[in-house]
Amino acid sequence: DAVVCLFEDRMGRVWAGVYRDGLYCFDHGKMTHIKKGEKGLEDENVWYMIEDSDGYFWIAGLNSGPQRWNDSKQCFEKSLQSMWLSKMCNARKGYIYAGGFGYSPINTRLLKCGKMVLGNRKGTQAFSDKELRELFYDSRGLVWVGGTRGVSVFDESADHIYYVDQDNGLCNNIVQGIIEDKNHDIWITTDKGLSKITVRRVANHYDFLIKNF
Repeated sequence: DAVVCLFEDRMGRVWAGVYRDGLYCFDHGKMTHIKKGEKGLEDENVWYMIEDSDGYFWIAGLNSGPQRWNDSKQCFEKSLQSMWLSKMCNARKGYIYAGGFGYSPINTRLLKCGKMVLGNRKGTQAFSDKELRELFYDSRGLVWVGGTRGVSVFDESADHIYYVDQDNGLCNNIVQGIIEDKNHDIWITTDKGLSKITVRRVANHYDFLIKNF
């Protein structure tokens, strides 16, 4: 069976999402298989897993939406909202962003989903891809949305989107991964190489210096 995602939580449990076969949890020597309909699991396809800033474990069901694990009851709580999901990331404290077609900010303390974000609030800019492949929230508060047309970098506070793609230096438009290193540089893996992006604040906007490997 194809293992889609793998995650070790703060309790030392290892969770594996398996294509069309729910979840496996390896808890200190004991393996438990959780199928759709068991322990509150709503989707046979668990596509992503994450812990929020308070240490709660969340899963992204490909067709069911975000679910939080309740340790005291040993089950998943009801999905907050039915949506197609493929990625999640931690954002500002008390929030995770859940993405598929755009992304939805989730208040992890009030357990509420915000409106799906597809572009800036004014409606003058949209993400370059409707379906995202990668989602990352960096230390500056910039949201990186990767797809098959490069990366859309959303400065939520300024309500402005920057577009980073092959035309302005990215090694390839098909994005596979996004991370930030200790120097706050952004690394993007693509189908045809690796790009390192140095982000600089210049006056009231950001510049992106790209080096490819």
